[in-house]
Amino acid sequence: MIVISKGRTAEIYRLDGKKVLKLFYQDFPLSEVELEYENNLQIQSTGLKIPEAFELYKINGRYGIVYEKISGNSMLMEMFSNTEKISEYMRILAEVHSEIHKNTVDKLTSHDERLKRDIYESPVLSVPEKDRLLMKLKEATHKGNLCHGDFHPDNVIISEEGPVVIDWITAAKGNPVADIARTVILIAVSEPVDNFGNTEIKEDLRKFLCREYVNGYEKICPFPRDDLFFWIPIVAGARLNENVPRNEKIKLYNLAIGGEKLEL
Repeated sequence: MIVISKGRTAEIYRLDGKKVLKLFYQDFPLSEVELEYENNLQIQSTGLKIPEAFELYKINGRYGIVYEKISGNSMLMEMFSNTEKISEYMRILAEVHSEIHKNTVDKLTSHDERLKRDIYESPVLSVPEKDRLLMKLKEATHKGNLCHGDFHPDNVIISEEGPVVIDWITAAKGNPVADIARTVILIAVSEPVDNFGNTEIKEDLRKFLCREYVNGYEKICPFPRDDLFFWIPIVAGARLNENVPRNEKIKLYNLAIGGEKLEL
């Protein structure tokens, strides 16, 4: 098998012309692999453009999922290759995200419950800081829309048939604005994974991408900007329970406790 790409949780191998294997790393829990597989099966029924999941797979003590092979580059790669089209890609990102949020999948887990768990389990936040964020989450408007949970340009493949969304392990039912907040945070502070080596995304470009994405989404599905600022500390606090680089943790912490506010 030939490695196509690597991420923080898994490697992608080419099996043949029509299938790939997403093989998770040794320490990745089987329960999470099964969750992604089941999520994908549920979401396939919506008609959204996502890779078809065929079967669970095990090799050398590692678990994976066999997926339909989607030909094309990630939107992030396309953005770096075609910088003159960045605004267009952000518009497409907003369009695809809004289409996701039009759906409901009742069997998915609650996004609010996942946020609550991650905030509670965060090794970075103090108990009073957790309590403040959990109280804020309790006051939030709760909804049941389909949320991707990790939607960003590297999880959208630009194929000949149009954009295809991958990596549905964090899919849940919840408030679309919370899902938008996650995307904004990822664009604003996260670093590209191994596929981009030492590529650095400048601060000014990050701000521009965030504005283009949020403005694009608002044109399609208007929402109060204050709602987005309400969710950002909650979502940032929850991400502090994930395995992210130290520099990103510092930025997330400042967003979570209110010491920093994103310019949108």
